[in-house]
Parts: sequence; C-alpha cells; structure tokens
Amino acid sequence: MKCLYTCVLTLVLSQVVFATKSTCQIKDANEFLRLIKENHQVNLLAESTRESLAGEIESANAVYNPEFESEIVSGGSGELNSMIKVTQTFELGGKRGARESLAKNQMVLGELEIKNNKENVILENVLSLYRLRQINELIPIYKEAYESLQSLLKKKGRIKKSLSPSQEVEYETLSLAIDDYYLKLSELTAKRATLLTHLKLNAGGGCSVRLTSLPREFRFKNISMHELNLEESTEYQKNKAKLLAARSSYDLAKSNAYSDLKIGPMYEFAKADNQKDHAFGLSLTFDIPVLNTNDGSKAKGLAQVKRAEFNMRYQEIDLKMDLNNWLAKYKRYKSVYQRMVSRSSLEKKHKRIETLFQRGVISTGLVIEAHRQLVDFTNRRNDYELGAVEALWNIYLLRGSILKERI
Repeated sequence: MKCLYTCVLTLVLSQVVFATKSTCQIKDANEFLRLIKENHQVNLLAESTRESLAGEIESANAVYNPEFESEIVSGGSGELNSMIKVTQTFELGGKRGARESLAKNQMVLGELEIKNNKENVILENVLSLYRLRQINELIPIYKEAYESLQSLLKKKGRIKKSLSPSQEVEYETLSLAIDDYYLKLSELTAKRATLLTHLKLNAGGGCSVRLTSLPREFRFKNISMHELNLEESTEYQKNKAKLLAARSSYDLAKSNAYSDLKIGPMYEFAKADNQKDHAFGLSLTFDIPVLNTNDGSKAKGLAQVKRAEFNMRYQEIDLKMDLNNWLAKYKRYKSVYQRMVSRSSLEKKHKRIETLFQRGVISTGLVIEAHRQLVDFTNRRNDYELGAVEALWNIYLLRGSILKERI
C-alpha cells in the first residue's frame, strides 16, 4: 500500500502544472492581474448592463406619437356626418425631464454596480494569486516530510519483528503520520489545480502560468490616514447615487400628478337635404385633477427618499468602521509577521534538522514532531501573510483605488 501511495503521489506531483502549450506566457503577477481585469467575464455582463441602461434613457426621452381619430355616421334620407381629428399629447409638470433624470441616475448607479463588481473580482483574484504561490511553496515541504517519514518507516519495517512494544507504537504512529501527509498533499494538489484553472479562465485562458507569474512574498507598505478618503469609495458613491435616484423617483411621482394635454386641429363635415356644412376647430382634452392627484405614489416616493438619506448616513458610519477595522488588522498582521522567522532562516533551520534526521541521532517522535512544527509554522506564516494581503486590498477597496493598484 505504501508503495502504491508513493507511485500515485509521484505521478501527481510530477505533472507540470504551469507549463502548458499556449500562445503567450504571463511574465509576472501584475501582468496576470492586468489580464484578469481585461478578460474576466464581468466585462461581458457590464456591456449588457450598459446597453440595457442606455435603452432606459432613450425610452425615458421618448415623445408621444400624434393620434388620428375619424368618425363617419350615415343616417337615412342621405344624411352623413363625419369627423377627422389629429391630436398631439403634451406632458405637463416636467414628466419627461423627471423620467430622463431618473434614468440617468439609474445609469450612474448601474455603472457604480459594474465598478463594484470589478473591484470584488480584483480582490478575490489577488487573494487567489497569493494563495496559489503559497500552495506551490507548501507542497515541497509536505512532500519532503512525507518522503522523510516514509524512509524512516522502511528502515523500521526491516526490523519490525524485533521491535519492542514502545517501538511498535512509534511504528504505527509513523504510519499514521505518513497517511496524514499523503492526504494533505492530495488536498493541496487538488486545490492548486482548482485555483490555477479559475485564474487562467479569468485571465482569458490563452496564456501559460509559471512560478514567476505569481506574486512574490508580500511586502508591507505604510498606510497613512490622510490617504484614506471614503468619498472616493465605490460603496459610498453607490449610496449617494441611490439617494439621487430616490429623489428623481419622487420628482417623477409629483410630476405625474399633472394631467397630460391633448391638443390638435379637427374637421367636421355634415350633409343633409343636399346641404353641405364644413367646420374647422381645435380639440383640447385633459384630465381634471379632482379625484386623484397621485398622493399614494408621492407618499411612497418621499418615504424612499427618507430611507435613502438614512441609509447613506448609516452606511457612511459603517464604512468608516470597516476602514478602521481593516487598518487595525493590517497593522496587527504587520507587527506579528515581521517578528516571525524569515523564510530564508526557516530554510536554514529546516536543512539543519534534516541533517540530524539523516545522521539518525533523533528519535522517531522528535522526527514526527519536528516536521509537524515546520508545517504548522509555515501554515501560520501563510495565514498571516494572506490576512495582511486581504486587509491591504480591502483598504484599497474602501478608498476607491483598488482598480489602479499593483501587486
């Protein structure tokens, strides 16, 4: 079974995950991020949304077509009456302007929704890029631990019949540790494949990804409070646009209380007893706003304005709290991460421990524990790095600069 594990693991890890035949190669992480910005499917959704919103503006600007009306009434004894009327509807109360204003504000809101979707795509993919690099660094560590413990297991397997009870316990513990590393390696390999597939798809799918395509180890930046302007935040601008749209909707409800005016020329013809009469006149039609002045829609519109105003004030406070929280997290991650052992120092410690393993001067329990400590520390270090990346890019998101930032 152990031999089967080794063969399967070697086959899986020997696959060249990044080198695939393609028309281009991604040089670095910033080029990777640029390709994601340009080729992500959110761009296609954005175009269809823009077309729909542009259609709303065109529809809001539409003018009524003229109406044609005709009547012919024929009676006995050669009597004949006919009427022709052409009228044009004129909207009073600024209805068309209110509709256009609402459609334009909804267009602005739609553009901000599109921008917000793109920002979230960037945030998600930046985290995926860092996580993919971490997994690439983790797999060799797990693989080395797996192979080291398996080598030790083989040595003990040769003298298994002569093992003492305590040594048999060590043997079984070693076997369990090997199985655990194998499962974790399988999980990491599957996770790497999933991340790589999605990242390549988001980048357009036509380029190969190499180790140099991924971000290097995260470097902390100094963030000053004067750089953090929430008014540039897309979320803040969305709330502002929602308020303007609510006000436009209320203005439209008020304008709908006015009647439309239909006016135009009319012509009547009458014939009776061989006598013909012609008449020309003006037709005028409008509703008398006595029983209905659109009070319900106006009350609803006013309530929506008040709700939008309250929501904007609340969201502004909430955004400030979010910004302060992410800033505090970033500083905390920075403080802890910079005190951790560097990756180069960790490699030196690892090589020294491995040398002692090879000399056989360390007990089986210490071998297992040393590998576990190394793996756990690397995972914790990765967690802090990814946490710092998430905090920094959320700060970029809240100050509205995430689409312009570089890795």
